[in-house]
Amino acid sequence: MNITVLINAMSGSVPANADTAIAKIIEDAGHTLRLEAASGADICEITPSALAEKPDMVIVWGGDGTTACVLNAAGQFGPPVLALPGGSMNLVHKRLHRGNLDWESILEDVLANPEPEAFSAGVIGEHRFYVAAMLGRLTKLTDAREAVRRGAVVEAAQALASAEALDLKTRLTFKVEDSTDAEPIEAAAGALVVAGNRWPRFEIAVINPDSVLDLMAIGLESWIKGWREAEAVETNVGRKVSITELKGRAIPATFDGELTELSGAVTAHVVPNAARVLRARASG
Repeated sequence: MNITVLINAMSGSVPANADTAIAKIIEDAGHTLRLEAASGADICEITPSALAEKPDMVIVWGGDGTTACVLNAAGQFGPPVLALPGGSMNLVHKRLHRGNLDWESILEDVLANPEPEAFSAGVIGEHRFYVAAMLGRLTKLTDAREAVRRGAVVEAAQALASAEALDLKTRLTFKVEDSTDAEPIEAAAGALVVAGNRWPRFEIAVINPDSVLDLMAIGLESWIKGWREAEAVETNVGRKVSITELKGRAIPATFDGELTELSGAVTAHVVPNAARVLRARASG
């Protein structure tokens, strides 16, 4: 099997010896490989030429942003993509590999028993996401979280204050467009989680805390019970959802953890068969 390997050498948890470590496993399994190691932006730029070589498989080792670049470029008709976790959050990898984040065991298991599968995604405008889109001013907590992860406590505090992330007065409406009986839900923030591949859909969760203390309670309850079971989280399902900021202002959002900003009224829809992925065949 001819395998192309794309490594984001700057990604958070990719080891310094990534190229030699992965090459040994692939060659020991009897495959040939072409290896490219670069920074995240460069990986996105070289992916089209790597796909033009028509490999039997593409392995991308990096975080969610790098993985999304390769999945988007490969699409439905390109070679299947094996994503190895190498970032700080690895949301796509958790969905893909049933929670396993050990890159070595993932690689060995997939090479031994690969299972190609269609992978669904969500789209809002030009943004595509493979796990979740989070919308509302609370998503700006992302900057503070990343600063804390780097140990920059003062920067985290400044990000929290300047972002007005805890402004709970901002209001969005979420409307499931493919349901005849779903009423619009007004909330401070919400998430669209991509679920299923054979019958893809969004799992929709919204929160509407009255205060910061209420927000903390929701977070604790979700952590203990899981967000699907938390009483303060309202849920629904659908394949097409419209989101509107009631005052027409821009909507802060994250796509698989990447922060951006949307216009005051957007529509999200599910894309079945957005890409082809590889994971280890489930036992039993």
